[in-house]
Amino acid sequence: MTGILEEVSELYPLWHDVFKTGIKGNVTLLKEKSSSDAKWYKEEQETEDGKEEIEKGYLLTGCELSRSITISWKLREMSMDEFKTYIQNKLAKAMGAALAYGVIKGKGKVSEETPEPKGILTTLIEEDGKPHIVEYTSDTDKLDYKKMTLAMSKIKSLHMKGACIYAENQTIWNQLANIVDATGRPYFIPDPTSGGVGRIFGLVVKEDDSIPTGGILVGNANAGYHANINKQVTLDSEEYKKKRQTCYISYAIVDGAVRTTDAFVYIAQKTEMDILAKEIKAAAAKADKEK
Repeated sequence: MTGILEEVSELYPLWHDVFKTGIKGNVTLLKEKSSSDAKWYKEEQETEDGKEEIEKGYLLTGCELSRSITISWKLREMSMDEFKTYIQNKLAKAMGAALAYGVIKGKGKVSEETPEPKGILTTLIEEDGKPHIVEYTSDTDKLDYKKMTLAMSKIKSLHMKGACIYAENQTIWNQLANIVDATGRPYFIPDPTSGGVGRIFGLVVKEDDSIPTGGILVGNANAGYHANINKQVTLDSEEYKKKRQTCYISYAIVDGAVRTTDAFVYIAQKTEMDILAKEIKAAAAKADKEK
């Protein structure tokens, strides 16, 4: 799977950038609420014990992810050797798309029927007052320099080093690339050597197909999101001899959640955010009904 997942990382750099661990079992994310400052002391004075207040955050348990393709023996035998490789690539890309979806839009474990990682957008929308979301309306408002600087101000300074801008191709070239200064010069600088497609305000812009069209995620994925992988993505096959079929299946156990919202800000049209909010509300209502 290694080579195939490298290709997936190119399609979905946000998944590639998030902080990952391979801890077996459940993992509780911890968050520091407060910490006492250091003090100045006289030479003979003993140093006091510091005080840290830590709170338990989201519990990563492990969500199963799988995809299968079943083909007949006849089709397998009459196909070229490359057909098997084609199937494996299709499975890997489908898994990559699901991993990327989990990081950006996963609903979390609100439903016992369909548990998912908890995505960045889901977490930002659920915050009181949505302080890390910048909305605009295409009719009366537009994505401009002021909207971008407002978004930058919502990320804590300690997370700015390592932050990137994630958006899909149309949004990059139709919106980000057209933000200009007072003289008409674009702020966006094309630069494929930077690890993305260019830079704006000093941050690398990365094309990511998991970001909804029109939306722009700015953030430090490594500092802000934690994905725990209980089982890496694997490929296997199973023979059904009476049916004369072969099932190719991919499987993984992964969970993830936002460690701190201070590392992210999302820019999008208000209509898009209203749709996402309705989806999250509907998923929560369905979970309550199941309970």
